[in-house]
Amino acid sequence: MKTEIDELIIFQEKCWTYKIPDHAEFKHLINQIIMVEENKNLHNMSHEATDQCNVYAWRSDWETHTTYPVMSNLTNLFVEILNKIAKQQKLKPTGFPDGGVWQCNNCWINKYQEGDHAIPHKHDQHGMSSVYFVQAPPEGGKFILYNPRGTFHPSDDPYSSPYVEIKVEEGTVLFFNGYLIHEATPHKGTEERITIANNYKLGFPVRKEK
Repeated sequence: MKTEIDELIIFQEKCWTYKIPDHAEFKHLINQIIMVEENKNLHNMSHEATDQCNVYAWRSDWETHTTYPVMSNLTNLFVEILNKIAKQQKLKPTGFPDGGVWQCNNCWINKYQEGDHAIPHKHDQHGMSSVYFVQAPPEGGKFILYNPRGTFHPSDDPYSSPYVEIKVEEGTVLFFNGYLIHEATPHKGTEERITIANNYKLGFPVRKEK
């Protein structure tokens, strides 16, 4: 007796991208911040990070958005986009039927030179994460997201593939769930690769006094 096999997709993993309109100006200002931080380091005044983490490259302090206005402006833009995504996805935290609002936990700059990389890791203590590809030379490292279902066999089906390489486009910010394991493969070439990473938590809207 012949029977049909029906496929039922229960959950789908979603990511979102957004092209920064004023990218050229932001890129210039971010490179200026890096120069300032590296110059301050000569006088032990820098906000450059010294503790080792998952990023094996130069990076700024975890809360760089609290130091430089341009970083604060970018973070506000990213939060605005995430709030629109939350509304589209109909996210409604318990007790707040009008939906939650995203808040930035931390923000930092990564600068990858030849051989620099970020090992596979996740930010599951945060609700969402983002990466803004400020400077992305074509011969640079790859940004990879791993399948959260733990699939390890090769497959041409994107739902069953063990990982996905994101086609990086300079000037684009990628938003994804913080629990997704991701990495940046070793950087190649002489031109530096620069990214800005943010983590966010879903908070609650402020109730207006009547």
